[in-house]
Amino acid sequence: MFLVGCSPFSGAKTDQAEDGQGTYSISTTYDGSVGAKAYASGWLDNDAKNLCRAPYKLISEKSIPNMNHLGEVTSSRLVWNFTCERVAEESP
Repeated sequence: MFLVGCSPFSGAKTDQAEDGQGTYSISTTYDGSVGAKAYASGWLDNDAKNLCRAPYKLISEKSIPNMNHLGEVTSSRLVWNFTCERVAEESP
């Protein structure tokens, strides 16, 4: 399996409310080997958990093929859009 572009945080906030809640988009690249997409999903799951520091809700998942100059798919980019869930504040 060959993974490229798996940075710890490859995400960006795209729509943030005053309370810090927002919509995020993160991505990673994976090849076509068996289990590669599932492995890439695991990376994105960890990134989403670290970014939110709370549960998150996956809004969409999209695979975008990366093609070479011959039109052959060489890898794919897995893109997740998600929101961080609110965590109930603890009483003092």
